[in-house]
Amino acid sequence: MLLPGTNHVHASGWRLTACRTGTSALLGPNFIPPLAYSDTIQTNWQANLQNTPDAKIESPFYPEGIGTLYFDAINVWQSEPTEITVEIATNMLEQTYLGGGVTNVMLPAESEQLVYNWQTLDVVALNAASSNDVTRYQRELLCRAPARFRIRRTGVVYLALLDNALTAIDNISASYPPADVVLERPALVFKPGYPAAGEPCVIRCEASCVGTNWNERTGYTNRAVTVHYRWRFLDQMSNAWASAPMSYVAGSGVGDGEVYEATLPAQAAAGDLEYFFGCEFEGYRYLHFDYTLSDYAYETEWLSPRMLREDLALSGGREYSVRLRPIASSFGEVLLVVGEPGAEHAVSMTPVEGGFWRGIVPLAGRDPTNLCFYVCGENRYDAVSDTFLPDPVYWGGVYQAEPSTLPVTGACNSGGEPPEHRIRVTTSGSGCVEVLFDEASGTYRAARAEYQNFNGWTAPPDVFTDSNGQVVKQKITQSFDGWKTSVTQRVTENFCGYPAETNVFTSYPVQTFNGWMRGGSAYVVDRLAADTDNTPDPAYPKFRNVAVMLMGGKAGLGLGYIHNREGYTLPDGIDRISFKCRLGQVASPREAVYYTQGFLMQNYLVRASVGADAGMSPQEPSLSVLGYYLDYDNFYEYRMTQVPDTANLNRDKRILHELYKWRGGVPYRLTFTTRNEDLTILTRTTVELRMFTSGSTTTLRCKFGFTDNVLQATDSGSTGGAALTRGTCGFMSAECRSGFSGVYSQATAAGAVATGASTPLLLSDTVASDIQNWSYAPAGRWEVRTDYTVKGIYTVIPTQKLGVFLQPTEFGTDESPHAPGTMHASMRAC
Repeated sequence: MLLPGTNHVHASGWRLTACRTGTSALLGPNFIPPLAYSDTIQTNWQANLQNTPDAKIESPFYPEGIGTLYFDAINVWQSEPTEITVEIATNMLEQTYLGGGVTNVMLPAESEQLVYNWQTLDVVALNAASSNDVTRYQRELLCRAPARFRIRRTGVVYLALLDNALTAIDNISASYPPADVVLERPALVFKPGYPAAGEPCVIRCEASCVGTNWNERTGYTNRAVTVHYRWRFLDQMSNAWASAPMSYVAGSGVGDGEVYEATLPAQAAAGDLEYFFGCEFEGYRYLHFDYTLSDYAYETEWLSPRMLREDLALSGGREYSVRLRPIASSFGEVLLVVGEPGAEHAVSMTPVEGGFWRGIVPLAGRDPTNLCFYVCGENRYDAVSDTFLPDPVYWGGVYQAEPSTLPVTGACNSGGEPPEHRIRVTTSGSGCVEVLFDEASGTYRAARAEYQNFNGWTAPPDVFTDSNGQVVKQKITQSFDGWKTSVTQRVTENFCGYPAETNVFTSYPVQTFNGWMRGGSAYVVDRLAADTDNTPDPAYPKFRNVAVMLMGGKAGLGLGYIHNREGYTLPDGIDRISFKCRLGQVASPREAVYYTQGFLMQNYLVRASVGADAGMSPQEPSLSVLGYYLDYDNFYEYRMTQVPDTANLNRDKRILHELYKWRGGVPYRLTFTTRNEDLTILTRTTVELRMFTSGSTTTLRCKFGFTDNVLQATDSGSTGGAALTRGTCGFMSAECRSGFSGVYSQATAAGAVATGASTPLLLSDTVASDIQNWSYAPAGRWEVRTDYTVKGIYTVIPTQKLGVFLQPTEFGTDESPHAPGTMHASMRAC
């Protein structure tokens, strides 16, 4: 039978709300959960969520996190399916200063300032016909941060008693996150630092725990690290994969930063040594028990083994690799520095068989030529300290009165600074000079040479089976006599057309009126008349300018872009580019300015001097006064928007007045009007938003300048939910440089009529002290200006860099620009 009581709190931290404990087996013939599981388990106790959306089960606080969440759930009556929602909280929302903003804090309990930020994991529908249809919920989370979870009744609420249409929850279990390791390549993977063919080398890997909790820890005593490797030569041949166990390096670390190493056998020839690592480990793991005794097999939560491999999609199918040199060398790179001081250039030298570094210096011609050079070795590996040394080593010659004639041999002097004397030679009759250098002895040999890189030669597919697909060289006679001379043409790209929809962003690419391609963008329309270049019909004077707005990084859409295309607007070349742009600023309730000391205010008006600076956006800029502001999801808004003056678009003297109620982050327009008066928000005006609440009804009145009751509304809860009855005041704006000052509050009586004396909240003369009671975050959106004639809170005009991509392309391709171009532009908000 069901036990009395619906709200339960256990000492371990469990909290059951609107929930019956005990068993519902005796409630009726349609009861689904069994009275007992077996002869051993005689009583099937469970928690029964009542027929109300308030029913929920909240878990204790888990500082170690949650590995996997398990429980069994079923609807109690066959004819009444139910639904539950599983949620998790890993951080909290700050109510006092951030107005519900997300934090990185997770405490064991909520407070008036900090509440849990619940996120949905799953919505589970329960529609069982018998106890065999029980839902076994299992969700792997691997959450290694402090967390709580809850199971909440959602979906249909039946028109019946609270103890009808119950939902039974049983066998709840939350495991600790299992032990895990992370593998990394250390700064020095190999010893020696530069492996060579014909000699063994030591390879190293680091292993650490993923966390510091007891359940996450493991160490070298229960880890087995293995390296897998093979030799390959380009894409032509490779050995089979082999593996070798790696040994723990004593003293390198315990649990974290453990270094493992293995000695790999010598490879017979130069090529690439590919490798990756694997780690098998022991540690905490969990296997869930089937409490229903129905032989359901749960899998053990276990993450071993872990691998460290290259991203094959990015590497072209190759694992981590190192190039095996044909000779052993302690230098990462050896350079042949050619030329006199101030006119030097470096030629990379290549290790070759025989123990030499070879450098090829191309000459300008075959006439007699003098040449001077010295040798520089960089990134030297020191076997004693097992590190790479940052200082280069230089080899130079001795003083020479005359350059030596090739071929020539000699010995170099080494040092830590560029040599005073260079090796000087003279040559003729060859296209190149070859220098062979022995770093061990410091000797060199310079001789005349010819050089060809056969990798760049074409390989006809009808001759060579290993061709790269290039065609053979062909000879085509062309005098160019019939070709047209180059001409310069100015191309103007305007968006002349009638968009089907505006202010609707699309993430996918779509084609514009003039054949360009845009994405992460939307068409927008100005409130002013378009000029002759931007209208599809010059005879129609009321057509307004159309532009493309690029998204600035909203979730799911990404950054906006627009580019021209081959076959439409791809020119043969570009001389200069010009365009108009501006930065838009939307009115976001999350960035509203509000008075921090007035959340309990009721039956009052807010009066303020508001206005916008010249140079506002050509779209529809707006100023808003907020009242009964509880948070960024719930408040009243009196909005004044500069809209198209349809009688004369060039006059620009019309304001749209609107009254909104925001509930749960959704705006509901209560009333609106556009007065036939020449008005503009550029003129600083004193406005009022008056509110008076009686019972569950709030009366609202708006005043603009000397015109009272511009807007009137009575909110009884029929639109957008219950009326707002208290809260503070604030401001918002969009698409303009707005300013707010001269702010007062004053009590109201029935009919939202002002009564009594007014109270200053933000005045120009006392702004330094008044501003302490206002929230105007974020800093990049609002600022306090005391250097203006009217001191107050103003919109920040930000600067935004706009990337312009300019790159060569080919006809016959639709590939969009994808690399940084040679230009950029900065723009400021209008």
